[in-house]
Amino acid sequence: MNRVLRGAKPPCLDLAYAFHPARQQYLSPAVAPRQARDRRRRSGQTWSLRTGSKYGTILPVTASARLPEAIRIFLLGHFIHWGALALVDRMVANYPSVSDILLDRLPPLKLFLIGELYFAGLLIFYLWHFSRRQSQDLSYGLAVVGLFYALRGLFLLFLPIGGPHGAIPPTDRFVLWPFPSHAYFPGGHLGLMFLLGFLLRDRQGRRWFLIGAAIFGLGSLLTKAHYTADLLGGLLLGYGVFLYGERALRQRYAPVTPRSPSPVGGASQ
Repeated sequence: MNRVLRGAKPPCLDLAYAFHPARQQYLSPAVAPRQARDRRRRSGQTWSLRTGSKYGTILPVTASARLPEAIRIFLLGHFIHWGALALVDRMVANYPSVSDILLDRLPPLKLFLIGELYFAGLLIFYLWHFSRRQSQDLSYGLAVVGLFYALRGLFLLFLPIGGPHGAIPPTDRFVLWPFPSHAYFPGGHLGLMFLLGFLLRDRQGRRWFLIGAAIFGLGSLLTKAHYTADLLGGLLLGYGVFLYGERALRQRYAPVTPRSPSPVGGASQ
């Protein structure tokens, strides 16, 4: 059982202890060497030094402590997204259609209700799998999804285009989401599903979910609900947000497994 120093001067304030190889993983970034911080960053661990006592106590920053902040980012991202669509709806009267060399040669299929049910089924499966396998990543997932929607809102604000040539008008098809007449580039459904798929740690679950997302993207092309560039843009945006999240956000919102420090020279007994 690891021993923890209580009531005595913590050895982390000692220079020799700070650079001891066996103790570096327990120190705050202000004390530990750079290689120790890099090792914690690669493993997804974040530590803070709270100076509540005379010498301070090293405590882990858990994912639950970041949950309110992640929820605010999630809500702010949706506010930017839907606010941009509402602003475009008030400022722009006509939305031009753009040529698509692939869609111009395909007849539109009426699969909109099936597509929305398929999308809802994928989300239900994802939430079930996520809650069973990696519910500890909830804060991180909310933060990256909020960032995705905020960036997509900016694209929609500055690129208000109409539907593809020959597409069924939104008034004649089943539409679950508002502002369907100019919410195209980048594709939100496909981009969100690929982002969620990249976040899965389980390889088999990630593989099957991404295959399901690719099938949904193919259906979006057959129904002319999106341009080909919309799907590619949604994929790139989702992957870009995932890469940024892994580099800049996972260390802040990912969970940590706290370890109890032991004195120098003594480990377990």
